Amino acid sequence: MLFAFGLSVTTAMAATRPSAPATTSPLTTASVSALSGGQARLTSYATAQQPAAVAVFKHCTTGSSGGNITTCFTIYHNGRYVRVMRLSACVHHTQRHLFLDIIGPHNAPLAGNDLPGFWISPGSCDIITYHPFHTVPAGTYCGHTYRVSGTQLALIAKVCAKL
Repeated sequence: MLFAFGLSVTTAMAATRPSAPATTSPLTTASVSALSGGQARLTSYATAQQPAAVAVFKHCTTGSSGGNITTCFTIYHNGRYVRVMRLSACVHHTQRHLFLDIIGPHNAPLAGNDLPGFWISPGSCDIITYHPFHTVPAGTYCGHTYRVSGTQLALIAKVCAKL
């Protein structure tokens, strides 16, 4: 019997040799090798093949907000395989009514707030995400922060990345 994170092993010899009692001993490479016919067969998440390293694109700007809003666009990817795109707009001084969106090549909408957007107070952020978990088409991906004024959207910040 092998215990998880095995501190001991009960050998299977007792079943094949009735005169030999089952033994318990510390788990060693030799005991694992003996139990598995000469080859260690222990597996774990730690030894499993790890996913490829993830690159992180992150760029922040205050755009035309005069320093009141910081917009950051972050992409976690491996080449064009994208795990997540995240757009945040954080308000620093004066409350603002904001709308955010993420677009792909040819201005294809990928994620966005529901119109008319949200009122964001100083010290708070509005965050949207897009989770494709697949290879995306080559092209430019952008995150936009808009200030909502009545029924009009005024672009405050635009951050783009080419994949």
